[in-house]
Amino acid sequence: MSGAANREQVFPTRMTLGLMKTKLKGAQTGHSLLKRKSEALTKRFRDITRRIDDAKRKMGRVMQTASFSLAEVTYATGGNIAYQVQESVSKARFTVSARQENVSGVRLPQFEVKINEDINDFKMTGLGRGGQQVQKAREVYSKAVETLVELASLQTAFVILDEVIKVTNRRV
Repeated sequence: MSGAANREQVFPTRMTLGLMKTKLKGAQTGHSLLKRKSEALTKRFRDITRRIDDAKRKMGRVMQTASFSLAEVTYATGGNIAYQVQESVSKARFTVSARQENVSGVRLPQFEVKINEDINDFKMTGLGRGGQQVQKAREVYSKAVETLVELASLQTAFVILDEVIKVTNRRV
């Protein structure tokens, strides 16, 4: 009885047979396409998950180095250098741009860091003492910003892909 409840009422003619065959073929093609989309998204999801894990490990190492570098600067300059750094900065050195990548009809945002090398506001910072440590800290924190933007891009794509995969699997 349960099979009869799911059956579609049709009038048994050759025209209806042709229509039903066309519907069946369309349903099979749609299912196949959705299945392939789901597989492609899942593959990308696993790749992003692996890259997030690597980026988080890298972020931990970079931030550890950056914190130690800041401690060296504080020790070398003998005090608070934050005021000098804030006064020497006039323009932003980093800009973040966003672009979109299309994966099986899903637009994933990707953030990119653009570094303006022309701006060198730290030329004279730490000239009296600790200049090398200030430059080293600047380079390490630049790497930290780049890693942070990469991690933000990956995690945004992770969240979007998670939702899209759920919807697609439900549709399959």
